[in-house]
Amino acid sequence: MSDFEPIDHEKSRIAYWTGRKNRIVRYWTYLERGFDLINKGRYFILAIFGVYIALKLINPLWLVLMFIVGIPVMILIGRYYLHRVVKVQEWVNVTFGSVLGFNQYNIEVRQMELLEKQVELLEKIEKKLDNHLSTGYNSISGVEQSGSSSGP
Repeated sequence: MSDFEPIDHEKSRIAYWTGRKNRIVRYWTYLERGFDLINKGRYFILAIFGVYIALKLINPLWLVLMFIVGIPVMILIGRYYLHRVVKVQEWVNVTFGSVLGFNQYNIEVRQMELLEKQVELLEKIEKKLDNHLSTGYNSISGVEQSGSSSGP
């Protein structure tokens, strides 16, 4: 009846998890989340340059090596953040950060069920009304109406 459908994990997994492109997008997301944690990578770059200067390194290959080692570390941090930390943060925010708590989803599902019942009842009323109007029968007074109507 409605366009509302529960989330199908298997369909979502196939559409957004499996495959080479999705894997690339996933690692990009992990990297982006990792950079988000350290202010879009600004502090990452400053830290690498800070270590380079603090250790008084001369060879610029050390900078390249630090970036090469740092990117996978940021991907791992981003992945951990996305798969663990975000879920805990969301749970805490929903449980303690709202008046309705974690029942919000259940309330929305219940609202959809009630709206669907309302639509069903309105469709039944509309069918009965159409049926009564087409047969010319007045269900309120129980009197059959004639083709012409006289005033009240």
